[in-house]
Amino acid sequence: MRGAAAPMTSGRPVEPRAFLTDFGLAKAVATGSRFTRSGDALGTPAYMSPEQARGEASSLTPATDVWSLGGTLYEMLAARPPFPGESAAAIVGALLTREPRRIQRDRPDVPRALDRVLRCSLAKAARARYADAGAVRDDLDRVLRGEPPRARLPGSGRLQAAAAVLAAGLAAWVALLVLPRGEGDSPSPVSRPASSAAEALAARASGLREGDPAAAARRLAEALALEPARPAWRLELGLLLWALGDGEAARAEWGGVPREAPEGRRARLYRALEPLFQLREPGSASGADAAALGELATGGDAEARLARAALACSSSRWPETRAALGALEGWEPALLRGYVEAMDPRGDPTAAVRELSAALTAGIPFAWVYSLRGMAREAAGDLRGAEEDQTAALRLLPAFPDALTNRGTARLGQGRIADAIADHTEALRYRPRDAAALNNRANARRAAGDLRGAVADYSAALAIEPHNPEMLNNRGLARAMLGESREAFADADAAVRLRPGMAGAWNTRGLARWGLGDSAGAIEDYSAALRLEPRRPTTLLSRALARRDRGDRESALRDVEEALALDPSRATAHSNRALLLAEVGRVGEALASADRALAMDPTGAYYAHAARGLVLLREGRNAQALDEFGKFDSLAAPGDPLRRDVAVWKAEAAGGVPK
Repeated sequence: MRGAAAPMTSGRPVEPRAFLTDFGLAKAVATGSRFTRSGDALGTPAYMSPEQARGEASSLTPATDVWSLGGTLYEMLAARPPFPGESAAAIVGALLTREPRRIQRDRPDVPRALDRVLRCSLAKAARARYADAGAVRDDLDRVLRGEPPRARLPGSGRLQAAAAVLAAGLAAWVALLVLPRGEGDSPSPVSRPASSAAEALAARASGLREGDPAAAARRLAEALALEPARPAWRLELGLLLWALGDGEAARAEWGGVPREAPEGRRARLYRALEPLFQLREPGSASGADAAALGELATGGDAEARLARAALACSSSRWPETRAALGALEGWEPALLRGYVEAMDPRGDPTAAVRELSAALTAGIPFAWVYSLRGMAREAAGDLRGAEEDQTAALRLLPAFPDALTNRGTARLGQGRIADAIADHTEALRYRPRDAAALNNRANARRAAGDLRGAVADYSAALAIEPHNPEMLNNRGLARAMLGESREAFADADAAVRLRPGMAGAWNTRGLARWGLGDSAGAIEDYSAALRLEPRRPTTLLSRALARRDRGDRESALRDVEEALALDPSRATAHSNRALLLAEVGRVGEALASADRALAMDPTGAYYAHAARGLVLLREGRNAQALDEFGKFDSLAAPGDPLRRDVAVWKAEAAGGVPK
């Protein structure tokens, strides 16, 4: 150990050396037994891996020894085992449900790199540990050389907390395995009271399922530890774990329900359905899941109809999914209907909200269903309701990146830009390579005026999904706003080639052409966008400005008036109208439109300042005109082509201002 004094032998200091003993099985001698019975947990409790403690003999791998090695190294440094306890049961319960105390609390001088080796050695999941002792040795050598270890810290995963729920329930079962028993002892005579205790735990779980699904899962896991042959409880535990977002643990529970049990068919259905609801774009079911659904799809009962609907849904065959569900009642059909309406591009978000609300009346607060309903509410225009649903999901599951980034988009829609950026940043902490979260944060940064930050986030997202037309278009728009018109054109052109029917990409390409001085090409692109989406105010306003540059102010005014007819509350439409009216000499109307635009949006309607400045310039009030042009300069995007005209007007005004 670092800092220990060297021992003396024959008057000379000797290099300290550590000796590791008992690399086999230790046993409690109080039992008098010299053998280990089949099914007993093997090993010294303080150094058992979780899989050993659970008695999973088939799961033991070299990573199991890595746990023991990590525990030994931990105790050498801290002078205490990673999971101390007064009894074997207490030790096992701790190692199954808790993380070891950080080594720096006992040894502040231990470097972070060595702490990382310890934590990776003592990861709860075997797959998150080092593969074998040789890998531990290699990383320890790196630490001694001052290099960072290669091991990645075990992440929170999709819900480490939910996994711990299951481990907590197993603790009671493991405790029975490690308590000393005599050779000839029969099973404990408390089996009958244990049954009533299990029933009490299950009843308690039922009472908790709606208000605290994590606590309900703990109680039910404890009940199953006492009474494993309860398929109905196992089916319910799987649902609770699914509600908490731990699909892998849920599938494991449903896989443990015997096929011949009355609950067997429903368990197989849930197991095949679970991967469908991942809040991502739907795709074809895996071979195993498709086979399971196909097997269940024969017949006319509810499970068969749900299986047929799920098979169609997994391949985005929305009409077929709706037909298979028909008027089927229950929370499962409601969930599938809500999913279809939320994911189908032609779906009805209001219907999705209604169906998902019905699914939540099942009594289990599914975190991901709240998040899915929040997405539907946002699509229906209910941004406040969307935020509330995502917050409800996060109360159940704080480490839920999908809910975080979805809440961020709802907050951005309400103008809460800083809160939106914070949500997206937190989502990226859990999932750094989440292209959607990066794209969403970029949108918020663009709204905040941080165009460089937005381009950086869009570029990071495109490094993950290089052929995503929406992200290419978004980066092109930010680059156009920066005045990087050539780069903007390249992005928008790539988006148009990938998705010719995307009106927004044609609009961005037109904006880039306008920035390059190609007003005729810009008008062509804007017109193409309007052929795809005729009722698009943003594109009408953009085309109006390009037509203005061509000297066609009459057509430009028609475009602006059409945009206002579609959306009278759009401040930029009033400010563009003010500019055009000022240029044709309709001063009173121009000032009225400018005042209205600035009252609606003081920072976004900056063309109104240019219009006011032009009116003042024409009236000879040059100093006041310069003040308005200065306000325009402070608010307009760096790449806005109108800056060229304003620069000319400023020079004219400055020439007439007394020195």
